[in-house]
Amino acid sequence: QGSLLDSVKLTAHASWQGFSLPMSDSDEFEYESDDDPYGGAEEEDGDEEAIQIENTFYEADDNKQNFPEQALEQFQKVVTLETARGAEVVWRFKALQNIVILCARIGRFDEMATRYRELLSYMDQVTRND
Repeated sequence: QGSLLDSVKLTAHASWQGFSLPMSDSDEFEYESDDDPYGGAEEEDGDEEAIQIENTFYEADDNKQNFPEQALEQFQKVVTLETARGAEVVWRFKALQNIVILCARIGRFDEMATRYRELLSYMDQVTRND
C-alpha cells in the first residue's frame, strides 16, 4: 500500500497530464460547517453606537493632516457620543489627545488648555498604552 505522499504525487502527475483519477472515500474531506467564524449575521446585532464612535474617530484621524478643522469637529463628535454612552472612555481619551494637538497646531491655545484639563481628568480611567 502506497503512502499518502505517493498518492498526492500520482494525483498531481495525473492532473498535469490531463487525466482524472477517482478519489477513494479516505481522500474526501468535508469542509461544510454551520458555524460562521466571521460573525456574519450576528455582527448586525453589534453595538451600532460603538461602531459609529470608532468609525468617526478613524475618519477624523484621516482628516487631521489636511483638514484639521473638520478633524476637530469629528474628534469632538467622538467625545460627545462616548460621553453620552457613560463610563467608557477609551475613544474619548484618544479623541481628546488629538484635539489638544490639533488646537495647538492651529493656534487655539485657550481651547487646547481646556481640552488638556479634560484629558487629564481621564488619566485614572485608561491604561498607559491608551
